[in-house]
Amino acid sequence: MVCSYKRLLSTQDNRNKFIQSFIKFLRDYGFDGLDLDWSISESEGSLSGGLSLMSKELHAAYEAEAASTGRPRMLLSALVSGEKKAIEAVYEIAEIQKYLDFINVKTYDYHRASETVTGHNSPLTVRLPVEKLNMGFSTFGVPFLLATRSSQVGAPASHPASSGLYTKELNNWAYYEVNPFTLTVQNYLFSMMCCIIWLILHTVQMIPDQKVPYATDQNEWVGYDDKNSIQTKVQYLKEKGFGGAFVWSLDYDDFAGLFCGEGNFTLTNTLRSLLASETINPSPTPTSSGRTTPSVDSSTPAPAPGDNFCATKSDGLYSKPDAPASFYSCSNGITHILHCPSTLMYKDSCKCCDYRP
Repeated sequence: MVCSYKRLLSTQDNRNKFIQSFIKFLRDYGFDGLDLDWSISESEGSLSGGLSLMSKELHAAYEAEAASTGRPRMLLSALVSGEKKAIEAVYEIAEIQKYLDFINVKTYDYHRASETVTGHNSPLTVRLPVEKLNMGFSTFGVPFLLATRSSQVGAPASHPASSGLYTKELNNWAYYEVNPFTLTVQNYLFSMMCCIIWLILHTVQMIPDQKVPYATDQNEWVGYDDKNSIQTKVQYLKEKGFGGAFVWSLDYDDFAGLFCGEGNFTLTNTLRSLLASETINPSPTPTSSGRTTPSVDSSTPAPAPGDNFCATKSDGLYSKPDAPASFYSCSNGITHILHCPSTLMYKDSCKCCDYRP
């Protein structure tokens, strides 16, 4: 990937071809913009200034295209490392923020299964100023094979644990693979019973300073995120004034809704609801044994009194014509009214809050 970046940056002609071809591609297929993956390590200091250059030229090309066509300017963002050394060696923060609409910080992948001690891949830690930043949320866990009887964070590990049951990946387990009792049935009570059995048979601990869980089973160790840790992170995100959040990745989430009866896209939908909600209830406190128990997501906003918009609507999100910055969230015929951040408005085409035209 780094070699490709170097070729791209090497000449003005290469950069122009990339920029113009991408503008055409984005317009042809109805995309809103481009996210540059520039999540490289500190060892690639030779690329210092590269993101600044690409951001500046892309931004200028976006502006010119919007002026010539009369269409809204497309969005420009970048995925960057959250590691302090990489930030110092690779990125010119003051320069790139002039041209990027927002910056996606890779607040995951802090640890890999190839390391010799256990460590959580997505602790609650951020090392960048918050202006224009989106916090990254992972929907996967990183498994280790323990080398000794020790099982705490930092315990010796010999090599990656067994591969994921369905993805067959050694280094990452999808959220639905963290539970070995993943079901292929829709019976909610039965699935909840299996989830409780899993919690009894496996030790689930919270890492106090990082506010994320990990589970152990004999000689296997996996750090992951659940609904409670996401709730804690969103509370932090809002307290610190972050611009938003992004997920890596949808296919690692429980897209089919078969894990513990928690619904489709468990973590992603939890994140979306929490971001839209004006208040966040505190996460449940782990028991003295370190285990957490399945809990109902308490982040759903209260029904809107006197508004029956959702009475005949299917579950989902709908625009609110009399208030462009607000939208309806319908669930079982009950009407909830949610609000976008002050600088955004609801966009029905993407079912999301987006920049105002």
